[in-house]
Amino acid sequence: MIKTNSLNKYYNKGKSNEIHVINNVDLKLPDVGMITFFGPSGSGKTTLLNVLGGLDKASGTITYEDSSFKSYRAHNIDRYRRYNIGYIFQNYNLLNELSVYDNLRVALDIIGVTDKDEIDKRITQSLKAVGLYKYRKKPAFALSGGQMQRVSIARAIIKNSKIIIADEPTGNLDSQNSVDIMNLLKKISEKTLVLLVTHDKKLAEYYSDQIIEIKDGKILCVREPESNLSINSKLTENKIYLQDMREVSNNDNSLDYKLYLETDDVSKIFFTIVEHNNTFYIKSNVKLQLIENSPIELIDGKYHEEVVAKNDMNFEYDTT
Repeated sequence: MIKTNSLNKYYNKGKSNEIHVINNVDLKLPDVGMITFFGPSGSGKTTLLNVLGGLDKASGTITYEDSSFKSYRAHNIDRYRRYNIGYIFQNYNLLNELSVYDNLRVALDIIGVTDKDEIDKRITQSLKAVGLYKYRKKPAFALSGGQMQRVSIARAIIKNSKIIIADEPTGNLDSQNSVDIMNLLKKISEKTLVLLVTHDKKLAEYYSDQIIEIKDGKILCVREPESNLSINSKLTENKIYLQDMREVSNNDNSLDYKLYLETDDVSKIFFTIVEHNNTFYIKSNVKLQLIENSPIELIDGKYHEEVVAKNDMNFEYDTT
């Protein structure tokens, strides 16, 4: 359990551009579960998370179980973080030239695990937990974004962390990988405390046990998630259902084409299509993606909704 008392942090304190980024925050967080910090950009979510995780300092008191820190003492709080807190970052923070196995071995080196059998046991267990054991010899740079984030989760759980801090862990992922990662974190939160920052309201409402809303460094409210929201499989698929979209046709003397647009504001989207030497070139004021270089699949039909199951992951996570 984490308790905070009168946490305060300023940027440029005493100056005309002073920012009270953490404003007298009192919190009492449970031993297990997924707690989501939600609010607009600049509200202080990540700063608060970094203070709770010992990566940043603030005035006030933080208590982790029986360990209390009344002021930021780098040596003491670094030691606690090293052995008890795992971090999952939006940008993965892997050592790209190292293999998946060696990235995890480095994490064990930091906490003093040097026995080869124990290293191999922990790495095997953590990679099997996130479904990446077969990629253990692959260099990190050769992984997809979703795979990299799974390795970072394995790195966080490999030291049996009591607290997992996840700062926008799905920010660089597509919908399918986002839901996969959230399912994994939800399963982990059954045995440990997962502190999450996300801008995705639907993911926050669907997966959280508790939501803490923040604005201008202050806690606006601590509440239960909305019970009527669900994540449907349309969000988890890299598929576009053409019959659910608006069809716009254009004909002139030289060219026939159809555009399928997800937006209702058709007037703001422009395409120029030019044929030259039997090759078609497209210019647009919006982002274009070639289907052959994308995971997107076009489906000539309508979508049928299915609700995503949260807890279908099959592995054990132990914090002892």
